[in-house]
Amino acid sequence: MYKWFDDLTRIPKPNREKEDYHHYGLYEVEILNSLFRNHNVQTVLSLGGMSNLDFFLAQYDNDVKSATNFDEADTWRGFNLEDKHQEYIQRFNYNGEYIFTKRSIDRYDVVDKKYDVVFCNIDTLKGQMKVMPEIFVKMWSRMGLVETTREKMTLEYEKFFSNVLVTTNMTVFSNKELEYENNLVDTSTKLEKKRTVVYQRMNLPV
Repeated sequence: MYKWFDDLTRIPKPNREKEDYHHYGLYEVEILNSLFRNHNVQTVLSLGGMSNLDFFLAQYDNDVKSATNFDEADTWRGFNLEDKHQEYIQRFNYNGEYIFTKRSIDRYDVVDKKYDVVFCNIDTLKGQMKVMPEIFVKMWSRMGLVETTREKMTLEYEKFFSNVLVTTNMTVFSNKELEYENNLVDTSTKLEKKRTVVYQRMNLPV
């Protein structure tokens, strides 16, 4: 089911702005996708995310009923966001309700009802969610944050969630035991600061 993932362009180039791209490792996609399956995720909110590719990768071959996406942008890297979402709905066989709302977001209190999963692709949100989701996925900026800033943000989220799963490009928070699969790529797992850290072994394609 992951063949299409290898075809996505990893690093955007000036003459490829209309093409798909990703900055997740295959092991991260498998973790996300299996979390959705194992936790029977049905309702999702995405804060930012542009093409919302992380959601579409996670929901593929699962049974999400409703997805909402808040983003202030109309276009990104040469494509219209709503058109790209519709393309991904078809490409990744999404059969649930999909609501895109164009709006600027600066605070977490837009999360005002219960969701199974909330994705956050914005690093500058203030405050806290009014209602905590079952699973919160913080996708870190492609260019990366200063490690001390990422750690500070993680510590803030840990005030509300007891279980934490860390990968290179995302951190997953929950108050449930996180059930995921990780079989496609050779990885290592360690416990660090009470967090489960999964990282890819050296000299392997991501």
